[in-house]
Amino acid sequence: MGSIASGSASPAEWLVSPYLDRLVGRIARPYGFSTDDLADLIQETRIALWEVSSEVPVTAAFVVQVARHKSIDLIRRLRRRRMALRELSVTARSAAEQSELRHLLNVRIAGLPGRLQELYDLHYRKGLSEREIARRWGIARSSVRWLDRQCWTLLTGDSKARLHTLEGIRRGLLTPVAPPRTVPPVRRSAF
Repeated sequence: MGSIASGSASPAEWLVSPYLDRLVGRIARPYGFSTDDLADLIQETRIALWEVSSEVPVTAAFVVQVARHKSIDLIRRLRRRRMALRELSVTARSAAEQSELRHLLNVRIAGLPGRLQELYDLHYRKGLSEREIARRWGIARSSVRWLDRQCWTLLTGDSKARLHTLEGIRRGLLTPVAPPRTVPPVRRSAF
């Protein structure tokens, strides 16, 4: 096959090349990974190259693309790990206070429309990004962002959010927990 210097090589040639480590390190530099994380990233890039068919020539652009995708995956994994550690490290409050706060939050979440409950679960409990949720639901990312704002405003008790939520139900973006109440017409007195 070719060589790495000529622009394309077999996956096996990339796997043993010292150029792969430098290339992945160069891609990872702006993200500020630790040396351990960089070693993991290089290993994951090698695994992805190993899974590529040996008959297909691999270009440097392909390796760069794989390294970028693996970097983003690593950033997401590190973010999820930090979020989990942050939840565990909240030691300023007693266990009873934490339990009560969790209960109150869960009660508020249970009062959200079904779509917002699902959004909360996907985004804040499972750590999916707005883009991933938009792909999963087949809607625009801006719609996911709008739903997220509605979720937070309802959780914080903002009365204006209730009007926006009713508008979202009317437009079909949200499904109501209970049918919306109709407001009786205002009776005008004859003066």
